[in-house]
Amino acid sequence: WSPKHRLFYYLIAAYTMFVEDLPGHPVGMPFPGGQVVEKRGTEYYCPIRDKEQDVFFSICNFCPARQTQ
Repeated sequence: WSPKHRLFYYLIAAYTMFVEDLPGHPVGMPFPGGQVVEKRGTEYYCPIRDKEQDVFFSICNFCPARQTQ
């Protein structure tokens, strides 16, 4: 990953979250442990939403998804 790749990633994520009001990771994206991002009605749920402090480059602070219960 170069700085240009990271910038592109953040630009796409920002557009997705702030303009489209969608989660940064697409619905159905798998995470370790077999969990996925889900859509229930009009709400989005993410299994790693509360882990944003563990990853320095996390975009979770800006994501409209809620933590999976």
